Amino acid sequence: MIESVTEQAPANLSTTKAGNPFYYMRPLVAFALIFFLISLGDAIMSYSSPIFLEKALGSATLMGLVLGASSIVGFFADLFMSEWFRGKSYKFFLFWTLVFAFSFPVIFLFLPPIIIFFLLAMAVWGIYYEMMQFSNYHFINRQIKRQNRTFAWSLFMAFKSLGYTLGPIIAGLLIDRHMSQAFIAAFGFFAIAAFGALLFMKVQKMKRHENHAQAEEPYEEKKSVWHVIKVWVVLGKKIWPLFIFTFMLFLVDSTFWSIGTVLAEKLHVEHGVQGELLLTVYTIPSLFVGLLASIAAAPFGKKRGAYIAGLTSGLVLALLGFVENPYVIFGVAFVSAIFSSLAFPLISSTYADYVDRLDNLGNDLIGLQGAAHSMSYVVGPIIAGFLADRVGDQLTFTMMGIALAITAILMILLTPRKIRMPLKALHSV
Repeated sequence: MIESVTEQAPANLSTTKAGNPFYYMRPLVAFALIFFLISLGDAIMSYSSPIFLEKALGSATLMGLVLGASSIVGFFADLFMSEWFRGKSYKFFLFWTLVFAFSFPVIFLFLPPIIIFFLLAMAVWGIYYEMMQFSNYHFINRQIKRQNRTFAWSLFMAFKSLGYTLGPIIAGLLIDRHMSQAFIAAFGFFAIAAFGALLFMKVQKMKRHENHAQAEEPYEEKKSVWHVIKVWVVLGKKIWPLFIFTFMLFLVDSTFWSIGTVLAEKLHVEHGVQGELLLTVYTIPSLFVGLLASIAAAPFGKKRGAYIAGLTSGLVLALLGFVENPYVIFGVAFVSAIFSSLAFPLISSTYADYVDRLDNLGNDLIGLQGAAHSMSYVVGPIIAGFLADRVGDQLTFTMMGIALAITAILMILLTPRKIRMPLKALHSV
């Protein structure tokens, strides 16, 4: 049963309502549906943007450099949002996620296809993606009890994966007609998500009045960005193995969503297959595998379970450079993704546990994890584009798989079984 942290049933609430095992799960599923719609729009943009940029710029390396700009902005967004928006609720982050999400396809649709506007689009992308991560963390940590968070993250990732499974298919079909249709479709899904978010917030507001729950997160004093950096240094000394592993997981992910989209189009042109299936088979496993994360973690624990899953994913991915049949390529990507789909919710749930222990400093750890994502998406497309221009698209995946496997082995050997949060050191910063 999924239970609420902040919306506990009051004593005078009917026993039928309080005892309903699905009552507290409804907000989780509703929020996950909004997340699905945003992910679907983002998946269409993620598939279409590298193709659009490579055609406009004429180089995979330049395409990677422009894509990396979104994550440079995302990195600074993590840094500043940790302090500027301390004490804000998930609703604040969700609202601004949608505002910036709308702007992304609008820039490509209505502004001239020149480098300055490409960089503006990347900046918008970087901001709304990080806003979405903050919204998710605050929702789960405020609404879901600790013992249920692995399930909650698995459910979120299943809905996200559904969006990223359908997105490339929709984008591929629309791009065949005209690139602009893909951007229009993304805008449409963001609009539906905004409508759903308004309904969700209205219902949640009514429930708060009914249950006399607190509407907002408690106010916390804002500090300087330099303070965030010092906090990140203290936290980094403790959770650096998780940070490095998270970075590598997202580095592989960024390769799929940069060079992978280019490879998908080449498979379509050279072999006559539906190339967008490469991204589809990569995302399908998260629809069901992530929901087994709690079971997978039982023998090893969350951290080591994530490392073992990452090791297996990397070893399988390394095979992709040595096969030619497009359907075998799809198969290798699918099997590799099965194991990465286990690693992502396990590592996210691990971070969520530490966020809970940090109380009012939890925002800083969310930002630090987001920094790992942003940094990987800065260097990932650049490295992948550089390698693709020199060794080819498929061998680029081989190299990324080997790097992930080596990282996982090192983290298995170097990560302590218990990582204690340095609360005393943090409060003295």
